Amino acid sequence: MGKSSICHKTESRRSIIKQIRSENLNRKRGYSSSSDINKESTNSVQNQFTSSIENIEDGMDFYLIIHLNSLISLLQQFLCSERNNLWDESVSIKEQNGLYMQLEFKCHSCGFLTRLCSSPQVPNSRRHDINVRLAIGGTLCGLGRNGLMKLLGALSLPPPVQEQKYREAQELILNSVENAQEQSTIAAVEEAVVEAGGVRNLTISGDGV
Repeated sequence: MGKSSICHKTESRRSIIKQIRSENLNRKRGYSSSSDINKESTNSVQNQFTSSIENIEDGMDFYLIIHLNSLISLLQQFLCSERNNLWDESVSIKEQNGLYMQLEFKCHSCGFLTRLCSSPQVPNSRRHDINVRLAIGGTLCGLGRNGLMKLLGALSLPPPVQEQKYREAQELILNSVENAQEQSTIAAVEEAVVEAGGVRNLTISGDGV
């Protein structure tokens, strides 16, 4: 790939990030957006990374911030299935990757082990849903990894994934946005052709970025 092609791709992706941030800012101010394509692209990216795990109720597909001590206090009110005693276990972190954690609970009475994963994986990927959503949120809010570290630190949450993995997550997001924009543009063109009675020699206008 030539140097000019790389530069063009980089500028294109920068403009996409600007467009996403602009959509988010306009939405907060109550303005109507001038670009339906960008709205569809952002929604497509967010929908693409929706959890693949089925929940008992549709309204349960969301994340909660729970203090670990509160979770332990709740579990201590339950009975051990083997000994029929109140829960008396230890909790340890077996894996941590950004906001994703895998907790292991061990019963001191019967030795039974059970694990709790804080987030599912993105389908066909090794990335965890919560970390990808964090990268999307950082992009929409104009926060880099350092800014997210400050926010998560104030909330007493784990820091984001390492710099390299965070960049890879952003790369994945940008590729998804580009694909969504391309598909949206193709659909818009075909719709315009139908409205024009099959004429493909169309005149278009747009605002540059």
